[in-house]
Amino acid sequence: MSFYKQKKPKRFNYTSRFDKDSKIPEKEDLGTQWDDIRRSRKLSKGRMLTLPKLLVFLVLVLILLYVLRQYEI
Repeated sequence: MSFYKQKKPKRFNYTSRFDKDSKIPEKEDLGTQWDDIRRSRKLSKGRMLTLPKLLVFLVLVLILLYVLRQYEI
């Protein structure tokens, strides 16, 4: 009697994309990776627009506007 038999669930051969090439790095590799990350952060911090730089720029723009308004008359 095939009416009462339940179908078996399908099986999938799923492999995560992170499991394919992931190997546990050695301690030396982890140290060099950490150094590379720290160096890249130090380089990018110099390019960022910080609050003191922004305030100095704003003050210079306000001074420039004040000086240029004197010549407007």
